[in-house]
Amino acid sequence: MMPRARRLVAALEIAGGFIGMAVASTSAAASGLSLLQRVIIGSIGIPFALCAYAGRELWFDLPRGYPLSLLVQALQIPAYSSASMLYLFHCGAQFGVWIGKTGLAPMWGLGTRFTLELMDHPRGEAVGLNFLAMAALAVLVMERVAARSTAIGTIRPRVVSD
Repeated sequence: MMPRARRLVAALEIAGGFIGMAVASTSAAASGLSLLQRVIIGSIGIPFALCAYAGRELWFDLPRGYPLSLLVQALQIPAYSSASMLYLFHCGAQFGVWIGKTGLAPMWGLGTRFTLELMDHPRGEAVGLNFLAMAALAVLVMERVAARSTAIGTIRPRVVSD
C-alpha cells in the first residue's frame, strides 16, 4: 500500500502535468501564429509532460518514478528574478515566498506555470522558494529512507534441508 502523502505528490504531478500540457497546446493552437511560434510555444509542454510521466511512474511505484519525481520537485523549489532573467516553474500547485531587497512577498499558485524569460527591462532582483515542492521532496526522501531502514538489520530465516 502506497502512503497517502506519496499518492498526493503523484496526483499533483499528474494533474499539473496534464493541465500544463493543455495550456501549452491551446496556446500553440491560437490563430495568427507562425509555425515557428507554434513549435516554440508547444515545446513549453515538455516539462509538463515530464511532470505527468513522473507522477504516473510514482503512482504505480515503478523504478523511474522516484528519481523523476525528485527531479521534478527539485526544479520547482527555486524561483529567480533579476534585471535580465525570470525563472518560475510549478506543476500542480505552489506555495512559497519571494525574498528580495524590499522584504518578503508571498508566492502562490494553483495550476501550472513555466516561465523562463531573458529580459532587457529593469526588474527587481529576488529569489523565491516553493515550500510545497520542498515538502513534497521531503516526503519522497523520508518515505524512501523509511522503506530502506526497515530492510536493514533484519534477519532472514533460511531453511536448511537435512
